[in-house]
Amino acid sequence: TPMMTINDKLRSRNIERWHTVATSIKQNIAEHSHCMGIIAEYLLEAIFASTERQPSITERYIILKYAQVHDLPEIVTGDISSPFKRFLKEMLPDFAPLMEKVEASLTPELAQLDKMMEQEQCGYLKIILKAADMLEAYSYFITCKGQDEKHNETVFNKLETYIAECVDKGARLYPEFDWMVINTVFSEIKEQSSSVVIDFESELHAILKSG
Repeated sequence: TPMMTINDKLRSRNIERWHTVATSIKQNIAEHSHCMGIIAEYLLEAIFASTERQPSITERYIILKYAQVHDLPEIVTGDISSPFKRFLKEMLPDFAPLMEKVEASLTPELAQLDKMMEQEQCGYLKIILKAADMLEAYSYFITCKGQDEKHNETVFNKLETYIAECVDKGARLYPEFDWMVINTVFSEIKEQSSSVVIDFESELHAILKSG
């Protein structure tokens, strides 16, 4: 499988996610990757707040670059649904190695980032990235879910389980960090607690009304 060109990668704006789930607004890979990067960097800073140092430029680069490219192979493979992917891995022993080979060929950046994390001994970044991936999905789905309430409940439950697993894994493997900040960010996303846009509109409305 040849490596993707710049024009191939720009097609990330055309590849839809959530195609097996009813949603009210469609999302593409580019949107997901950008928002995941925002959440991942936010988590990185929040998790490091409990330590005596700031995230390094290398750590920031890994976080943002990984978010940017992690789903680019789907430009060729499509967004295979998670349940079907798990089924294929169970039924076909060669499926997982084959997919890894395809992804490594299409986006060698992912293998390079994995190597950087190993060299820098910063495996905790993988947990941050996984949490950011799931939090972005929750953020999207909470505002763009469809009308199939039974399916919606299933999706929310799965995402909440994956997010909790990230917290548990981080606390177990890297106790020097405050992994509970993932739950804090999750609560903010779930409750949609604050918005400078809404606050600005409210203040502007009040000013115009009083004037």
